[in-house]
Amino acid sequence: MHVAPAVLAALILWAAPGGVAAQPSAFVIRGSAGAGAMVSADQRGWLGLDSVALSGAALVSYAAVEPLNAELRLAGGYFLSERGEPGALAEAGLGLRLSVPVASWLRAEAAAHVSAGWTGRLLRPTADVSLGGSFALADQLAAGP
Repeated sequence: MHVAPAVLAALILWAAPGGVAAQPSAFVIRGSAGAGAMVSADQRGWLGLDSVALSGAALVSYAAVEPLNAELRLAGGYFLSERGEPGALAEAGLGLRLSVPVASWLRAEAAAHVSAGWTGRLLRPTADVSLGGSFALADQLAAGP
């Protein structure tokens, strides 16, 4: 099974229409960008993906039952190599997000997705799990790690 960027930590930005405390619309659009590194010995070794990994995602969430959201996720990654032959991954999948208001300006979030991942000519199943939060920046915008 191909592993998406294993350590995705650097900077993640989330756009959350409806603000943090309340989501007046059932639909929420989210985006993320990040940097990390591969941890698999095969990916770092014989594949040579031993440098920075860049990734991003676009998600559409539907909150039919608050605080649970069903999500459609499109994601991609670009994996630099000191050998000069980068790797890439494109993903399309579905998932669930738990988005719980903690304060008027803060939401706690947990998400899990399963996807089909294309890398070169290969199609592989992928999965991801994330924990985080979002902080209100404006009435229709939030950001967080």
